[in-house]
Amino acid sequence: MKIALLGANGALSRAFLKYSSFSQFTEPFSRHPHHQYIDFLHPALGLATPTLFQEYDVILNTIAMTNMDICESQPNHAYTINANSISKLLTYINPSSYLIHISTDMVYDSRQEHFATEDQTNVPDCIYASSKYMGEAFALEHANTIVLRTNYYGLGINHTFTDSIVAQILSNQNQPIQGYSDITFTPVSAPSLVKMLDIIILRRPTGIFNYGCVESISKYDFVAALFQHCLPNGNPSRLRTHTSSANWPRDRYKSLNMSMDSSRIANSTGIELPSLWYDIKNLIK
Repeated sequence: MKIALLGANGALSRAFLKYSSFSQFTEPFSRHPHHQYIDFLHPALGLATPTLFQEYDVILNTIAMTNMDICESQPNHAYTINANSISKLLTYINPSSYLIHISTDMVYDSRQEHFATEDQTNVPDCIYASSKYMGEAFALEHANTIVLRTNYYGLGINHTFTDSIVAQILSNQNQPIQGYSDITFTPVSAPSLVKMLDIIILRRPTGIFNYGCVESISKYDFVAALFQHCLPNGNPSRLRTHTSSANWPRDRYKSLNMSMDSSRIANSTGIELPSLWYDIKNLIK
C-alpha cells in the first residue's frame, strides 16, 4: 500500500506521521523542502511529473486555508485552496484510488439546536465554512471518496490552539484562562482521529461522515478540562468565561453550535466514539 499525504507540514499530517500504523507506507507532500513538492496554487500542482499520483492507493488530503480572517478578506484565495484545488486534484489521481478528504464541523450552521447529522441541509456561516463545503462537493465527484467532518486538538504537533492554552495554564500561575460559553462542539484528540483514519484506510467507507467525541461541550468547558488535567490542584478562579464570542473580533466568523452526531462512523467501523475526558487524559500524561 502507498499513501500520499497532502499538506504534510500541517498539524494533522504531522500527527498522522507520528501516530499512524501506516506511517511507513506514507509519502508526505507539501511545499517543505524535505517533502515531495506540491503547490495547490500552481496550475499543475507543481508536481514533478503529471502521473505521480497514479502510483498511490490512498490519497489523504489535509490541505486547507483555515485562517478565517484571511478567508474573509481574500475569498478567492480561500475558494482556490479549499474548493477549486480539489477539483484540480481529481484530474491527477488514479480513478481507483481511495480519497480521504478532511473537512470541518464548521459546515454546520450555528442555528441548529441539536447534534448535526451528515444528511441535513447546511447554510455555512462564513467564507471558510462555505469554501470547505464546496470542496466536499468536488471531492465526492471521485466515486471512491470519504469526506470526514471533524474538529481535532493536539499537543506538540504544530503550535495548535491546545498548545497555546496549555502553555498559558503552565507558564503563569496567576494568568486568567478564558473560554467561551456560547460556542459548543464535539472535538477529538489528534491520536484518536489518527486511530480512526487507520480504520478508515483499512475498511474504506465512502460518503460523508462526522467524527467527534460523545459529549457536546462549550469552549469554556474544554479549557476547564485542560486546566483540570494540567493542574489538578490549580486555582479554579483563574478560569474566566466569556458568555459571547461576538465580543471578540477574531472569533466573529465561528459557528456557535458545531456539535455533531458521529453515530454513522461508529456504526460503519464498529469503533466506539471517544469520551472527551478520556481523550484529554491520554493526551496529557
